[in-house]
Amino acid sequence: MSKKKKSKGVRYGVRNVHVAWFDEETEQYDTPLALPGCRSIKTSPEGDTKKWFADDTVYYVGRANNGYTADLEMAKVALEVMAAAQGWELDPDTGVLYEVTDGEEVNKPVALLYEVEGDVTNTRFCYYYVTMDRPENEWSTTEDSVEPTTETVSVSIDPLAFGDKHYVKAMCELTEKSAAVFDSWFKKVHTPPAAATPDAGGNEQGAEITEG
Repeated sequence: MSKKKKSKGVRYGVRNVHVAWFDEETEQYDTPLALPGCRSIKTSPEGDTKKWFADDTVYYVGRANNGYTADLEMAKVALEVMAAAQGWELDPDTGVLYEVTDGEEVNKPVALLYEVEGDVTNTRFCYYYVTMDRPENEWSTTEDSVEPTTETVSVSIDPLAFGDKHYVKAMCELTEKSAAVFDSWFKKVHTPPAAATPDAGGNEQGAEITEG
């Protein structure tokens, strides 16, 4: 009788999607806001690898990490979220959302947080500087059975500077050592230690966006 092999760890599923607005003036994050109804998240790395040849061999390899592009598929994106992200107008008296082309805060950045399940342990993610495009919609007639529609939002994920280092994301698996951070993941954005490193003038260094 063969023995059952112990799993080395696989991941599946996605849940607990949150966004935390990032204020570029104060360089602070708001408290994360839950976004229910996530169907999928797909990230694609941005940046390339270039090989330089000499002496009939690969002499140097250069790699660029420019963050990611991603697609976030949701059952529905809350009107309040799209209004804030795109600089659209949400009438507080009527609840009507107006899409405008000259919003004051178009593509307001957020931190994007979520959790992926696993057979050994769950993993929580945080992307530090994310901007959301307008959602992609497709509507179709109802037939014999009802198939819910979804909204897909394309997002850009860029590196963000904390101190003298540039960070794209953080990941945390539940262990005895990480339990406190893991449990508070969706209560406050967990930033790198460099975020609280004093600069030469004795002030705390905040976050700075670095394009591409």
